[in-house]
Amino acid sequence: MSNLRGRILIPVVLLACLSIILNVALSMYALGLFNFKSRLSREEFLHWKRCRRHPYIERSLRPYRAHACRGRVTRSAIRRSVREDKDYIGVSIKDNHVTYYGTEGTPWENDVRTEEGLIQDIGMLAKEVDLPDMEFICWFNDGFDGLSLPNARNECLPVFVQEKPRSSNGILATPRSVQGFSDYILKTASQDNSIPLERKISKAFFRGTTTGGIYTEDNWRNFARTKIVKASLDHPDLIDARFTRVMQTESKQLPKIMKREGYVVKKRVAHSEQWKFKLVIVPDGNSVPDRLLDFLASNVVVLKQESGNEEFWYQDLKPYEHYIPFKRDVSDLVDVVKRSLSNETLLKHVSDASTHFVLENLNSDIIKCYLVHLLYDYAQVYDDD
Repeated sequence: MSNLRGRILIPVVLLACLSIILNVALSMYALGLFNFKSRLSREEFLHWKRCRRHPYIERSLRPYRAHACRGRVTRSAIRRSVREDKDYIGVSIKDNHVTYYGTEGTPWENDVRTEEGLIQDIGMLAKEVDLPDMEFICWFNDGFDGLSLPNARNECLPVFVQEKPRSSNGILATPRSVQGFSDYILKTASQDNSIPLERKISKAFFRGTTTGGIYTEDNWRNFARTKIVKASLDHPDLIDARFTRVMQTESKQLPKIMKREGYVVKKRVAHSEQWKFKLVIVPDGNSVPDRLLDFLASNVVVLKQESGNEEFWYQDLKPYEHYIPFKRDVSDLVDVVKRSLSNETLLKHVSDASTHFVLENLNSDIIKCYLVHLLYDYAQVYDDD
């Protein structure tokens, strides 16, 4: 009988507890202590994610806050420029609905950088947090050359870019390497950091394509990437570097010449295979190397070429803390590899510090925080005329 009473009392008690919880929740809702809504306000979101404002946002927007641009960041100027320039994509946020538009024949109409990149990320963010109404321009090509602020029409065009030369104007948004808020860097860190650094191959490794300009039969040896492969041919005990594809050339003979001289191999090498080496060489291509973030998260040590290109987080990277630098002209690469491989203490420190840096500063919450701060700060200079 007592067992039966217990079986009856348990669900009764649970129902009573649920009833109390529901009544308390309804009372709090009635008092306005919380509400049932699909999105957070800006303040709620920033508090929940413990967001900090990244200093690069102010640097990007400073020209637009200047007197010369005051009142000149306008919707009409944005729309006119998008109609005239096929490389521009206009982005509109209205009542948290994100859309994009471009002139007829724009190459970005069905491009993966439009469908799965920054615009998609802003659309995903709009489901989580209230965003202000605005319009701006996106540029998805490599190497944004910048623009005059104001231009000949006395307009200040707000062009959001994902990377750019450090010397050029442009509003730095979040980069391609973190699109989708996927936190893939966690997977990279967990997989590769299971392989101790001391068990990796004592060489510097590189595989890539012929980017960085137009390659001809006269100039191909002058490119930084070619010089990296040449260093490998001269010092195979220190460096394993090859091209996997010859591109950005109009010469039909150049691929044959480069293959004959040993610069090209057909087999591509997955990042997970490159993790077997202690050092990975990460040069620029046409602009910033998208692979950089993945290798920083791994347990390898990045040898990064000195560069005038940047993403918003580059200013936080410290040489000999998160990576080991080599000169832009590649003239010191062999010496850098020799010194690095002879200093196990430095390699261990850099491999650990770079992983921690990426996990702490470029996880999905940090990227969302950057975008929210950027969009709200930009809204202060935007004029919906």
